[in-house]
Amino acid sequence: MKAWEENIRKVVPYIPGEQPQVKDIIKLNTNENPYPPSPGVKKAHEEMEVSRFALYPDPAAKELVTALESYHGLDAGQVFVGVGSDDVLALAFLTFFNSDKPILFPDVTYSFYPVWANVYRIPYECPKLTDDFRICPDDYKKENGGVVIANPNAPTSLALSRDEIEEIIAANQDVIVIVDEAYMEFENGATGVFVTTTADAPGTNRLELTFEMGKIVCEEGRLFFDKLSTNVSDFCKTEKEGFKKPEYSRIEIETDGQNEQHIGVLKAFAGHILRGTPLVAEGTEGIRGLTLSNAMHLSSWLDRTVELPLDEELFLRELNKKRATSRKKEDTDIVFDTTGTY
Repeated sequence: MKAWEENIRKVVPYIPGEQPQVKDIIKLNTNENPYPPSPGVKKAHEEMEVSRFALYPDPAAKELVTALESYHGLDAGQVFVGVGSDDVLALAFLTFFNSDKPILFPDVTYSFYPVWANVYRIPYECPKLTDDFRICPDDYKKENGGVVIANPNAPTSLALSRDEIEEIIAANQDVIVIVDEAYMEFENGATGVFVTTTADAPGTNRLELTFEMGKIVCEEGRLFFDKLSTNVSDFCKTEKEGFKKPEYSRIEIETDGQNEQHIGVLKAFAGHILRGTPLVAEGTEGIRGLTLSNAMHLSSWLDRTVELPLDEELFLRELNKKRATSRKKEDTDIVFDTTGTY
């Protein structure tokens, strides 16, 4: 061996996953997409000044970073972009993992993690997946120099829940935990809409819960389930007729007939104090209801959309403006009889 060869690093290179050379295959392992760019992307691409492609782009990608910060409601400096995910990972490894303690990532995961660890001479350990190929949070609670987890994990495609991710983070307060991909979704995919109005007639009081196999609607004291004949996600992916809807059947669900509304809430509150019987809802739900009410008022005062959690200092400033211009109403012994109207 020549003298100069003694100073050459021996690093196992990154080996890409299988790349089948077959037509009509979408390779999800390389992030290929079965769908074409959206019309908006096509339009933006067509309107680009091709002559500017010869110029060096903004290395800080300021316009993109600012747009992402604004969209996600983040402060300046909380978004970092790189030239592809591997560039971001490389800089993250180089920046955050400088301890003598080993970093932790699963034994079966994205194969670039050990490559970057070896390139930057970062010690690492690889806890084994469970027998059903899942990451065990308890394996990441020992002393370490940092944690890297792909979620969903690659190539198993199995994801940790939000609670499991938070469990790992809570056990590693003194090091950096990188959640690569950071993909999350609601556990059952459901969405809900509650519509109610006041001071109008005839008024609206309606609750809708939408699922992949149908919709539940509660209105005017009756409960209905609109059951789809097929999963709506599968239907949208396979149906070739635009705007066509899957067939469904309406089923009225029998209830106990109890709909005491405000009176029922008060009865349950008293029963909980006197006999320990269940509440209709915990007190925190009342706080959430008041927060929604305050948000509606603030939106009306500012004539714009507001976001939750509510900016309480802004709400108080606007409320004080209303107080300063309000006037005292004189009591003229008016009696308002509501008997029999509710």
